[in-house]
Amino acid sequence: MLLSDFKNIRIERFQMNSPFKPKRRAISSLTKGAYGIILLVIAAVLGSCTVIVRNDKPANEEVVIVKEKKGRSKSLGIPPGHLPAPGLCRIWIPGRPAGHQPRAGNCHSVMKKVQPGCWLLSRSKYDPKHIQVTVFDDYDATEVIIVRYYIAETGRFAFEEKP
Repeated sequence: MLLSDFKNIRIERFQMNSPFKPKRRAISSLTKGAYGIILLVIAAVLGSCTVIVRNDKPANEEVVIVKEKKGRSKSLGIPPGHLPAPGLCRIWIPGRPAGHQPRAGNCHSVMKKVQPGCWLLSRSKYDPKHIQVTVFDDYDATEVIIVRYYIAETGRFAFEEKP
């Protein structure tokens, strides 16, 4: 080895032991403390959150529950006054009281508001004796599960079609 190599080694050792260079332990303890404070603040904020649960069902209104089995249901279970008029459609959300269902309207505009898990009730001008019930998937409002037809006067099941 040459003399210049020894000088380089001494300079490197001197720089490693220099009092001006920060130690790694000091930096890691500072960051751990900062993380601890941040986690403490987050825990305090989340701990102060309040969850409010409301019951939107009025006490005096009857809830219409239609039980759907794997097969067809024998009756529609919707009060006759809440069925759409001939030429109109209505969204029906199972489990919601009849008075809290969306209003009937033009089929073209009502079909745009269909949500997953709901039914689309429609009554043709040309066949007002039947109610067409289109049942939509619980997760995808664009997927039709089945189309059922009921007799409007009695609410009894007539027939069904697979889409």
